[in-house]
Amino acid sequence: MPRREYDPRQLVFRHARRCQQFQTGAVQGLQPGEERLYAFLQPGLRGGKYTIDVQQKISVDDNSGKPVKKTLPGTQQFYVDFPEFQLPDGEVHSVYPPEGHEERAECLPHVVLNTPTMPWEWEASNIHDTTDFKENRNRVPWLAVLVFTKEELQLAPSDLKGDQSLFKGIPGFEDGAKQGPTFAIHMKVDDVKKIKSTQTPMTTPPLDQEVSTDMILLQKDLFRSLFEQNGPDGEPVGSSNPNVRPYRFLAHRRDINADGMAVASTLADDHDQASFSVVFSHRTGPVDMKVPTACIAHLVSIRGVESMNWPTSDVRFVALSTLHSWTYTGLPPETPSVRDMFEKLGNSSTVLQPPLVSAKDLDPKTPLTVRERLAARLHDGYTLARYRMQTGERTACFFRGPLIPVKIPETAVRSWSSLSTSGQDLQIMDQALGLMDISCSAAWQLGRTLAMADQEFITRIGLVRKHIYDRGLELSQLQALKPHQVCSHNELLAQLPQIVSDLHQLPRIHRFAIDNGHDQIRRWYRPPVEPVDLSYQGRKTADLTVNEEPTKANFIDAAMEVSSAANADGSPSKQPYNEYNVPYSPDWMAVLKWVLNRLFLATIPHHYLLPESSALPHESIRFFRIDWRWMDALIDGALSLANHHDQSKDLVRDAIWAAIRRYRETAVKELGNMLPSVPEYGCYIRSTLISKFPDLRVHVDSGQSSPKPLVLLRHDIISSDTMLCLFSHKPGSPEFQKLYLIQPPHQQTFVAAATLDQQHIKMAYRKAYTVHVNQPDGNFLAEPDWPRPQKGSSVSVYSWETAQGVKTHRLIMENLAKDYLSVAQKKMDPSLFKETTATSTLMAWQLGSISYRLKFTPPTLTDSHLLRSDIAQNRPQPRLPPAVPLDTPWRPAYHYRISPVGNPTSTKIPMLPIQQDLLFLINLEPHTDQQNYLEEIQFSFPLGKAGPGAPVLMQNYTGTGAEMITNIRFNVLLNIVTSEVDKSLSMVLRLLPRVRSKDGGKTHPRVPLRSCHELSFVLNGVLVNRYKQNTTVKYTVLETYAGQASMGPYYELPPIELVLPQNS
Repeated sequence: MPRREYDPRQLVFRHARRCQQFQTGAVQGLQPGEERLYAFLQPGLRGGKYTIDVQQKISVDDNSGKPVKKTLPGTQQFYVDFPEFQLPDGEVHSVYPPEGHEERAECLPHVVLNTPTMPWEWEASNIHDTTDFKENRNRVPWLAVLVFTKEELQLAPSDLKGDQSLFKGIPGFEDGAKQGPTFAIHMKVDDVKKIKSTQTPMTTPPLDQEVSTDMILLQKDLFRSLFEQNGPDGEPVGSSNPNVRPYRFLAHRRDINADGMAVASTLADDHDQASFSVVFSHRTGPVDMKVPTACIAHLVSIRGVESMNWPTSDVRFVALSTLHSWTYTGLPPETPSVRDMFEKLGNSSTVLQPPLVSAKDLDPKTPLTVRERLAARLHDGYTLARYRMQTGERTACFFRGPLIPVKIPETAVRSWSSLSTSGQDLQIMDQALGLMDISCSAAWQLGRTLAMADQEFITRIGLVRKHIYDRGLELSQLQALKPHQVCSHNELLAQLPQIVSDLHQLPRIHRFAIDNGHDQIRRWYRPPVEPVDLSYQGRKTADLTVNEEPTKANFIDAAMEVSSAANADGSPSKQPYNEYNVPYSPDWMAVLKWVLNRLFLATIPHHYLLPESSALPHESIRFFRIDWRWMDALIDGALSLANHHDQSKDLVRDAIWAAIRRYRETAVKELGNMLPSVPEYGCYIRSTLISKFPDLRVHVDSGQSSPKPLVLLRHDIISSDTMLCLFSHKPGSPEFQKLYLIQPPHQQTFVAAATLDQQHIKMAYRKAYTVHVNQPDGNFLAEPDWPRPQKGSSVSVYSWETAQGVKTHRLIMENLAKDYLSVAQKKMDPSLFKETTATSTLMAWQLGSISYRLKFTPPTLTDSHLLRSDIAQNRPQPRLPPAVPLDTPWRPAYHYRISPVGNPTSTKIPMLPIQQDLLFLINLEPHTDQQNYLEEIQFSFPLGKAGPGAPVLMQNYTGTGAEMITNIRFNVLLNIVTSEVDKSLSMVLRLLPRVRSKDGGKTHPRVPLRSCHELSFVLNGVLVNRYKQNTTVKYTVLETYAGQASMGPYYELPPIELVLPQNS
């Protein structure tokens, strides 16, 4: 199903359609949280060549007139060409584990495809005489997911290049072949058979001789271990051809309800129903690994494998076509699991605000009232930013985006009218701190900028303004002419019958008779009439001296007409346009859509939504309110465009605001007679879980009967690990009682066993049902445990390695499927389980991992105590403080602190079992002489295990490196250094300038110290050592300045404190 065009309010429109379906009694399929599995979904025609034979019987008369019957045969060949060597763009919905992520050895990687028929579009097996085939219970897919290690796929250099190259003589490989990141080689399909010492199942030439694919070369012993037939004892059974029938258990179709999912909802129908195909591997990661190991997963084509002969002695490799591949890191069994990630995320929920500081954490030389005021500002979500005044002076200011951690005061009144003509008058001075709050002013300017960047909106708002201006001016002119007996067009039409009747009566009216000459003279006399200025400025000047409200009301009436829905005859109705009826003005439809999209935070830059990055650390969920004052300022800035008539009092903009207010306060029938939904609350979720499960389901429990009100209004993934959710109600309201984060069913992971190591494999057989059960029993049927070797067991389900020493680490699917079916038939109630054949749905159910659900109550937000009446609109003249002697360092001096990202004010780092990011804060002493040049800052950390010796920070570093936070003039280089004395390891972080030396490299690159006030950076993916008690770790820092030898820091380094998690 094609992906819909992105719309930030797609959930609102889907809810409207759902309400209409509920009113008509339409029944949808799967309910939220439900899924349905199918063993396979075969297309009407599989790929390949087909022949149609047609016979038409006709009757014709011969020369003598007698009827003669004839049969006319006809033959037509055609070819069904499905993708075979490359998947269509966008076909892969998701993979697990995701690219670059980590997972334990027992994980079975899988691929989710958007087309539910994709794994069965080509025939992979010609064996049709089995029971499950005849009864349409299983089909062998032509796709399979296989997992390899680097050593299994990497070719020797001599095989890639040189006289002994496998690719010698193949066009395009004159300079040798090159393996990609997943050790695949891209080449033409027609050239695969030319690879030396290699056998391939791709024997049928493609229709297009230029088509290419990615190939992987498997050693023949490894290929045999993947496709050999195993007996009940797990030992190979001799066969003349490879066996692909076990792969029929490794693919299935999965139907879900996509409600609450960010990605799958764009593929679902109007009933939230979505269908996918899932292919998973029967091969695990290496079970004997002691350290993280790179694993490569390939989605390969096994079409034609069954027709191959086993490789002969002169064949070294077998070439398979791979259609998708990715890498991940396999971890030993004791590493953290998905459950640990859910628990960590659940324990990190709070409101969206920068790391809090108290008054005692600030400079003690500052007066206490100032410190308390500053701490309160930070508590309310403000951050300090650079600000340049109109005079050119650079200073600091307070800024806060639309997402705030506190409740808006109830005394705040919404004006529903224009706010400013420039945005400058929306700045607020904090008298206690002498700093300006530019939040609403910046919002106004941003709204104007976003509107100017949208050409269609500029055109539409100009036309809407013209319509309102023309109609409002017309109504005002009629109002001005009323005292002069001027009537409107409609009034004139209504009075025409009476006028005609009066004209007929004129001859019989004696009071118009003229009896004397004086009356004849006065007959043509007309008193002078004062001219009426009907222009906008003339009317405006006259009205403002008396009363502006009548004139403003005329423009509001005009806006109500323009913003209304259309009647059947095209005239404006009394109802506002609400996106579910026909608009009277198409221009207003575009303007309203633009405004509503902004209220859903669409196209608002993220540095406005999240001005302080530390407010959203890794593995956290942060809740917020949406500040309607900030949003009103943004909308007002956009509506201020195209004002060509009045710069002092924009009545047209006031009228547009009145139309928006009417829309917001009028119930919509299509939404169940509810008011239009607009976000007022939301949350950010930043976690590795988002990368692992892009469709992580967000479910709001309202506790109300259907049709339930729409609470989740927007659900988007804004980066690879960050999700944004917007809600229409606040937590604790009847509509918002509970919030759940649920692992999506179609991205459910697969695992080989509950416990798997080098010596045994233990499974937990789950209860399966073939009928609907309201409350399934969660107890296990059995928990079989197979030791290694599995000799003497009734059945063998896992192969560690072959007799030739090839590590297979794969499930024996035939034996596992038969054993699970046998146990289920014996121990399940026959009325609840009636299955007689082992199918891929049974294996998907059994091998699917537990689906986790995180339930929590969002925190309650507190009232804001900042916006008081003592905040002035104008900044007072600052007074210079008295001179204070300063203790200026005699040389450059930096302050250093190493903190966890989630708490930058602390040097206490929790000893967590998972990787975390560390923040290196480096700030120059303000009164340092800045005439020097900085060449390098070097950090050194000893590496080693947690033991009785000197404490060390970590055993080894396997993260993604370090990155600068603000100062892009520097790079951070990371090296692992071995000591020549005792062979000990150390991690060295070098802060080096990006610039090049001006003398061609004779001197070290350097940066003036005046550009090095702040050099903070983040070190990603640190797995700290875990001690049994709180421990202090020391490190060294060396600073190098131009023309000087390396030296230690001026101030004493604060040590790193490794603390137990509950003490952090």
